[in-house]
Amino acid sequence: MIQIKRDAPLIGILLKSNDQPGCLATSFYCSLEGKMPAVVMQFVSHPRPGSDLATVLQLAKDGAALWRKHGADVSYWSVIGGEVGNYAFVARFDSVEAYGRTLASLGADPAFVEFQAKRLKAGQSDWVRSNVSIQVDL
Repeated sequence: MIQIKRDAPLIGILLKSNDQPGCLATSFYCSLEGKMPAVVMQFVSHPRPGSDLATVLQLAKDGAALWRKHGADVSYWSVIGGEVGNYAFVARFDSVEAYGRTLASLGADPAFVEFQAKRLKAGQSDWVRSNVSIQVDL
């Protein structure tokens, strides 16, 4: 059972309110009967023309090692339908709390700052989009 409570933002999700026509910024959060929902974060990128696939994959491996070190369950995906040619770096967390701990820990790790600089300097891919999703129990 999903409980939706108004004006109690947990992660800052903004949805349109049905009882306030035209209001586009009413905060909501979902809870799963006493359990924090799992979180999935996705970074989608597209290799630049002429980029080296081996370098793109190595950067993904290096990033995955850092995210895993700080508690994320990481996977990497090649898009084969829809936006063909894109890659998705996906990090999964058992709860919103675990997601927050990982982000705080990554942010404090100098190795992560160095990795971000290395990734940007390599210039191998362009950012397409990012998504953060919370689990909805069915």
